[in-house]
Amino acid sequence: EGEEGEMTNAAEALVERLDGTLSLDLAAQLVARAGGDLERAERLLMMLPRTRALNELLLIVKELVFVGQQPLGVDGVEALGWKPANVNSSYGEGEEVTRDVNWAEMTAVNGRRVCDAQAFLVLCELWHRVVDDGFREQVLDLALEAFTEHPLNFFALHECGFLTVVLESQDSLCTSLRERSMKVVEFVITCADCLPVRDLSVFAECLRDHWEEDTVDIALRHVVTWLNFDPKYAPGFRETGLLSVVVKAVSKFSESLHEAALTPLPAGGAVGG
Repeated sequence: EGEEGEMTNAAEALVERLDGTLSLDLAAQLVARAGGDLERAERLLMMLPRTRALNELLLIVKELVFVGQQPLGVDGVEALGWKPANVNSSYGEGEEVTRDVNWAEMTAVNGRRVCDAQAFLVLCELWHRVVDDGFREQVLDLALEAFTEHPLNFFALHECGFLTVVLESQDSLCTSLRERSMKVVEFVITCADCLPVRDLSVFAECLRDHWEEDTVDIALRHVVTWLNFDPKYAPGFRETGLLSVVVKAVSKFSESLHEAALTPLPAGGAVGG
């Protein structure tokens, strides 16, 4: 109740600060999003027209994603850097496997809607240009919605390099965006039955260079889930370098635990003392 009361007071202060030109309800939303910071809440208010315009644009993109007449403009699409998980073949180091997608198959499966590749290019551009976390969450949610409609939709987005860009920027993303991006990868692996080798290789490289605790923690949790989903993914994960990252992470965490165990407790801090 105390925190809620503080937020209410802050919202009322924001309304007063703007000479009553703002509704209390909107002020409360802005203050909540700004974590109670009045200055930030006021800046968010100034961004509202831009935010509304972006949301309108996202709705247009969403329509294009699901109603495009010529999604790929060809009879089939080659998605490089993918390894179909249901194909029993050796995983040579650096090997590129091409999966041919039949266009008739994409349009006929259960009458599901399929994507407009051009719309996904716009979606990718929006991710690049707009760094607002809330808007980026909507972009990821829209991508995931498109995959849910038809898993093969991911091939069009893959051609844009969208997932690679998202995975490369893990350290700069907030926790909710990291979780969402991992869920996108998880959907592709478990539902589209494919392993995005190229994208995961980039991700593994980023993890080798950046050891932000939250990033590694989220990544490891999901990698373990993917590995447990089906053992056939293990060779592909080894090729991407993710398995070596997991081993390195476990080693680092073990060293930390070992150092903590050797650190003397402060006087009077013995367990049970």
